Amino acid sequence: MGRRIDYHRDPNAPAANSVRPSAGAFVEREGAVLLIRRSDNGNRSMPGGAHDPGESPSHTAVRETLEETGSTVRLTGLVAGGATSADRYPSGV
Repeated sequence: MGRRIDYHRDPNAPAANSVRPSAGAFVEREGAVLLIRRSDNGNRSMPGGAHDPGESPSHTAVRETLEETGSTVRLTGLVAGGATSADRYPSGV
């Protein structure tokens, strides 16, 4: 096992990066997959984002899809779980 490194007293330490639970939606209709263009890097991805306090993963996926695409979706199953770093996008969201 590697040596433990504590950065809390090091002024040159990398910035902390918190992890937040997140959820997204894989939306398929008539063979087409719904993707968004990310505001931070211009790449395409599935709609999704971080949980709000007290929110279930399924509610997060539905809410984020509506916020990011204007589309209302109905969940039919769970594909996977995950977490996202608590980064902020240039828009503040």
